[in-house]
Amino acid sequence: GDLLSRLVPRSAERCGADAGSVILTRTTNDGVLEQDVSFWATGQEIKRFTLPWGRGLAGWVAEKGKTLRLDDASDDPRCEKTMGEVVGYDTRSVLAVPLRSHHGILGAIELLNKERGSASFTEADEKVLTLIAGQVARAVELARARETRDREERLATIGHLLFGGRPPHGAAA
Repeated sequence: GDLLSRLVPRSAERCGADAGSVILTRTTNDGVLEQDVSFWATGQEIKRFTLPWGRGLAGWVAEKGKTLRLDDASDDPRCEKTMGEVVGYDTRSVLAVPLRSHHGILGAIELLNKERGSASFTEADEKVLTLIAGQVARAVELARARETRDREERLATIGHLLFGGRPPHGAAA
């Protein structure tokens, strides 16, 4: 959370974008894939919300594992119009890169509406965002591993308290 609130604006600034978002893929307790979205635009606070898996341009990038660079997203069928309404933002140009880890694709990072220089994102912007995406993916992977470890330690502590160090009845010692 805190990492994303710093990273999205810095990434957007670095590539001359007006806005950006990070989506992270998550599996619900029911086994349904969802996307947790953190969206930022110039002069706004980070907005967080959830979308169904694969929705929107960044969702497409996360699902397909492909980089996407568009000069005009307004007519692209992958562009999630309802997301623009939710965050109050009109998307024109887009650069989106998957967040890759050793375990697969964790989500995507996208920048919106190139403001400086040309109105289009460049190959240089793509290289910069790909490097940033690698750092984000590593940070997310470490945070998730830490959460898993902490959860396992809590469960082990609860088990120890419940069973006094003995395995539960019927479990192998």
